[in-house]
Amino acid sequence: MPLAPALFSLLGAGGQVAELAASYARVLFGGAVVLFFANLATALLRGEGDAKRAMYAMVLGGLLNVGLDPLFIYTFRLGVVGAAWATLASLFCSALLLSSWFFLRRSTYLQLSLGKLRTAYLYAIRLGILIQLGIASFVAAAAPLLSLLFTYAPGSFGLRADLVALLRWMCLFLPTVPLGMLTSAMFNGVKMGGRALLLTFLRTVVLQALGGWALGAALALGERGVWWGIIAANVFMAFVGFTWGTRTVRGLAQKFAPGLSR
Repeated sequence: MPLAPALFSLLGAGGQVAELAASYARVLFGGAVVLFFANLATALLRGEGDAKRAMYAMVLGGLLNVGLDPLFIYTFRLGVVGAAWATLASLFCSALLLSSWFFLRRSTYLQLSLGKLRTAYLYAIRLGILIQLGIASFVAAAAPLLSLLFTYAPGSFGLRADLVALLRWMCLFLPTVPLGMLTSAMFNGVKMGGRALLLTFLRTVVLQALGGWALGAALALGERGVWWGIIAANVFMAFVGFTWGTRTVRGLAQKFAPGLSR
C-alpha cells in the first residue's frame, strides 16, 4: 500500500501518526485473505445454525490476540506494527481451525428450518445477553488489572487511568452486543445480507461518528464525550437491529410456515 500514508493524511492523521497507521494497515491488508476467510467462515457457520463452533473460533482468536498483543508490542519491541502482527497471527490460528472443519473433516452443512428459526434466534439472544453480563461484570471489576497488559511500559503508564475508565464505560453496551451481532448473523443466514450491512453502516459510519462528534466536540465533553457517543450509538442500533430482526423472523414464518407464526 504505497499510498497508505497519503490516505491516512487525508483522514486527518499527520506526521508520525500517519506513518504508524500506514504500517499497521500494510500488515492487515497483506493478510486480507486470512481476515476475509475467517469472517466468511464464521458467518457460514452461524448461518447454518452452528453458532457454537463459530464462537469457538472467535474465542480462540480473541484470547490469542489478548496474549500476543503485549508479546509482539513490548517483548519483541515492534510497537504499533506488533499489534497488527498479533491480530493477524490470531486470525490465522482461527482460520486454521475453521479450515479443518470445512476442508478436512467436512463436518458442515447448510440448512434452514423456519419452524425453529424464531426459537433459535431468541434463545441465542438470551444466552448471549447472559454471557455478556458476565463478561461486563468481570471487565468492570478487573479493569485495573487488564489495563496493566497494555500500560506497564514507562511510556504508556500515563494512559492507565483513562484506559480503566474506558473499559468500565464500555461495559454499559456489552449486554446489548448480542442484539445486534446475532441479528446480523441471522440476516446473513436467511440471505438478507443487505440488511446486516445497512445496520453495520448506520452504527459504525453514521451514528458512532455523529455521536462522538456531537458529545465530544459540539458539546465540548472531550474524550469521554466521544466514548459516550459511541456507546449510545451501539446501544441504540442494537435495539433497532433486534426489533427489525424479530419482525423479519415473524414475517418469514407467516410467509413460509403460517401455522408456526402464532
